[in-house]
Amino acid sequence: MKLHQIIITLTTCICLFSISINNVAANKNIVKKGVSKNIIKQPYRKPRMKEFKVNGIMAWAEAKKNGFQFYPKKTGGNKTGTGESGESYRTDNNSHCKGPNFYNAQMVGGVNMILHQCAVRSGLLLAGSYTHNSYSYFYLFFGKKLNKNWKIKDIKFTGSYQWTSQKWQLNSDIIRTKIKMTNSRQQSKASKAMLKNITLIGPANGKWQDAFNVN
Repeated sequence: MKLHQIIITLTTCICLFSISINNVAANKNIVKKGVSKNIIKQPYRKPRMKEFKVNGIMAWAEAKKNGFQFYPKKTGGNKTGTGESGESYRTDNNSHCKGPNFYNAQMVGGVNMILHQCAVRSGLLLAGSYTHNSYSYFYLFFGKKLNKNWKIKDIKFTGSYQWTSQKWQLNSDIIRTKIKMTNSRQQSKASKAMLKNITLIGPANGKWQDAFNVN
């Protein structure tokens, strides 16, 4: 009799244990199904973009602070645009303009570019007949690219200048720009050009200064 009761008890326990395991498995399936139904994949939304028009002096100051370079050709300065002088060249034979000042190309205040006359020294005096047509190059925003979330849309200059093959690229992070300036022997004064403003494209909730934050 006792053996019979033991067998019945064991059988009952095994059945209850099996039912419990099945219930747990069923509950897991219910949870999984419930979770999978509640997860809704959100579509990717690009951040809203905005144009920022920035005064040339402000753009230069912020870029310089972050290591971008501004300088005339073959300058011996720090390449910050704060007074560096560089070389200029005769248009007829590409030789250096050696007098009265070897460094006839000058960058002042970060945005102002000046190309003085190319005059050749004759004895101790300068004669007008020794003034030559000349040219030089100026480099702006060199050495780095914009922050990856920002693009350049436009750069405006005023004065006497020409674009070169090294120019900012529309809707890209490449802002470096090299311009050419010329001076004619018929001119009585230096040639001048100025960085007027730039237009950046970046996150609408950002600040234009972020474009140059690449340190």
